[in-house]
Amino acid sequence: MSRLMGVAMNQDNVSTEAYFGMFAQQYAGTRSAGIVSLSSLGLTRYADKGLVTNVFSPKTINQLVGNLAIGHNSSIEGSIQPYIIDTVWGQLAICADASVELLARFTEALERSEGDFEDVLHRLGCEFFGPYALLILGMGKICALRGDGRKPLCFGKVNKNGYAVASQENAIANIGGVGIRHFEPGELIVFDAQSAISIPLFDVRRCIHEIIFNQSPECHFGSTSVYEIRRRIGRALGKQFLQGGFSAKLIYSVPLGGNPYAAGVAEVLSVTKTKYNPQGVIKNLYPRPEDMPLDKCITLCVPGEVDGQKVLLVNDILQSGEEVKYIARLCLKAGAKEVHVATASLLLSVCQHGAERPMGMIGPNKSWAQIADELEVSSFITLEPRSIRKVMCAHINTFCVECLEVVGCPC
Repeated sequence: MSRLMGVAMNQDNVSTEAYFGMFAQQYAGTRSAGIVSLSSLGLTRYADKGLVTNVFSPKTINQLVGNLAIGHNSSIEGSIQPYIIDTVWGQLAICADASVELLARFTEALERSEGDFEDVLHRLGCEFFGPYALLILGMGKICALRGDGRKPLCFGKVNKNGYAVASQENAIANIGGVGIRHFEPGELIVFDAQSAISIPLFDVRRCIHEIIFNQSPECHFGSTSVYEIRRRIGRALGKQFLQGGFSAKLIYSVPLGGNPYAAGVAEVLSVTKTKYNPQGVIKNLYPRPEDMPLDKCITLCVPGEVDGQKVLLVNDILQSGEEVKYIARLCLKAGAKEVHVATASLLLSVCQHGAERPMGMIGPNKSWAQIADELEVSSFITLEPRSIRKVMCAHINTFCVECLEVVGCPC
């Protein structure tokens, strides 16, 4: 996981703004941090392992002069970005929220390319279609490119004095800016201090994960916010839970992805006087290192609340099931009578279009009852892709749902 920050303003100290924007997104990038600035003297880079506040000091920030800058937070070991590369257009700085492999291939192709720069980006954007968000700094501008929609990217205006582009809107707000909108999938926007020029690159069959968990809840699909769509999907999930003959007296969301879905489930189950506690499960928001045990970052807020209760855990997607299984065990240890699990989606296969491979999948070749047994819970339910599309009023070809389907499924 990585987070991006870019600033283009009519002042020479924009690296300070880049720093504070990166700080606001620190939770998603704890292994390394870096900034590259651009002035009349060229590119200046400073990057190292560690948190943003540990990597940078007032002295290093002041060395990064210029009115354009891009920054990168990473939770990927050994990925200390932005990189500076040599091209026919001169030196460029590049950073990405993407897999290491995809960025390496994109960078190598960019180094070999020549011709009109924006035409080259158009070609490479189509060629490397997949989950990425990229920032490229050079030639007096920042070029920001979003792939198929699985990596977030947005931009805003900063004090009528320039523009900022970031993975999350809170980074723009943290430097006094106002968000304008999120990038559309397959969109390139070229920034300088005076303008933001949008260039649609390609038509995209969007990934359903953009709606289920990847995209910021503040963005929109059509005229409806992603948060509202997730809440509606939660309502459909709640109806399916009741139709299955199940009941619960307490709803917990698996943070943070499960929150909007749990809110929708709670609306439906309110007729049975089911209580929803959005703070029932507490989770450290920083990315968990692979060797970090779950008991160090997940706990129940009030363990006594589940004693003797039927608990429903709600999440956005079930992949390995590791966290859900651990939370279910916490509930049962605290005295829960039953634990049920409902997820908006179930990962059934590895994406064939460039997404990072999941650590594991619990769903393939198992019935819902078998998945419940694997999770050590009383029941498990999820929604089929056709149900998600129905809630969204989306055409069958709008979203790719291959990873949520059994081979041959007409969903």
